[in-house]
Amino acid sequence: RMQFNEVAETTEVAERAARELENKLKDSSKGAGMVGYIADGVGAVARTVSERLRETVYVKDFKAVGDGIANDFLAIRSAILAANGKRLVFDKATAYRIDEAGGLMLFGPDDLPDGITIDLRGQKINWTGTRLTDGSQGDQFATNWGVFTFRGTEGASFSVTTASELTAPIPFLPEPFSHTLQVGDCVLIQSLAPGVTEESAEFKDRVINRSVQISRINDGNIYFDNRFRFDLASGTKITYTKLHTLRNIHLLNVLYEDGSVYDTVNKNNGASFVVLDACEDSSVLGINAAGVPEHVISIVRSRAVEISGYANDPKETMQGGYFTQIVQSSRVHVHDARGRNERHIVDVTASAYVSIERSGSFATKNATFTTHGAYEHDLDYDNCFGYMSFSNWGTIFGSCTRKVNVDNHEGTN
Repeated sequence: RMQFNEVAETTEVAERAARELENKLKDSSKGAGMVGYIADGVGAVARTVSERLRETVYVKDFKAVGDGIANDFLAIRSAILAANGKRLVFDKATAYRIDEAGGLMLFGPDDLPDGITIDLRGQKINWTGTRLTDGSQGDQFATNWGVFTFRGTEGASFSVTTASELTAPIPFLPEPFSHTLQVGDCVLIQSLAPGVTEESAEFKDRVINRSVQISRINDGNIYFDNRFRFDLASGTKITYTKLHTLRNIHLLNVLYEDGSVYDTVNKNNGASFVVLDACEDSSVLGINAAGVPEHVISIVRSRAVEISGYANDPKETMQGGYFTQIVQSSRVHVHDARGRNERHIVDVTASAYVSIERSGSFATKNATFTTHGAYEHDLDYDNCFGYMSFSNWGTIFGSCTRKVNVDNHEGTN
């Protein structure tokens, strides 16, 4: 039989152990790692609650307030950086306000090497900041600076000159004598017409001027995931610039309002909303934006991108006010894009293999769909509506757009 003092001592030991366990479970660095978790279903693997929870990052875990008053710039930026390779979720809130001079978030390949999925779940972002006008965030009409800017970097460049004329359709291009390009690389290809210098070159001087992926290198030629639909003259200089791209960048389901004080006279402090510059295998979907003076979504030097959403009542419709502009890009799919009082729904410039479906506007201020005649080709418009204007060239552009397919369109062109 146990004596009274032995029972008391045993009870004290048990209570102490219980307190220690409770403290460990409350410890934010240990507690969730002590609790097991297994999903329902055959083949499920046992893990800890900590492992399960860390698959998703929540913006309020980084002190985002979401009351529409507090400035959540730093909290949102910190959460994005912490969510590399994961899913970032915006908790239910009144609105997430971003109010900062120069408050544009810029992320590169080193910040998000494993990509990210940012799911705002229909929450509202209100931007009341400004784009810097000192040149550090682009020139007067810069559209490739956005509240969320994902920008790859340029690597080494290699050039070759065509020995003879290449006649379209061109399945491959000549391989430089010495290079480090590999299959799978994303490269920006820029051709330069004979007699034109790099310093003076405009869009109209570059028959090829877009990002593509290398699919094969063989017998002195490089093959890509694109063909080229315009002839290249003998003596044309071709430059391949390797791009260190961001991959698997996905931004989803947001209600965005540009509440900035836009300089309607100088037009130099407006910003786009989302910029994908030198990105691959990425998407921006379910965007409902109002008041954006530049582009709701700007696609530059990118490939394999999917986008959808709305552009409503932009502050600017002369130099900006687009739902999207697709520049120097390929393999872009636009669907279910609409607008009200916008300048363009889709502007395709110096790009190829772009498909657009179920998109349009009858309240456009210029042309619902346009190209700039900068050698765009392989464009498909399916079940769209609104005004179409192809090869709408300016002094820096050309007057050539080729292989455009329009099906079931309602409107004029």
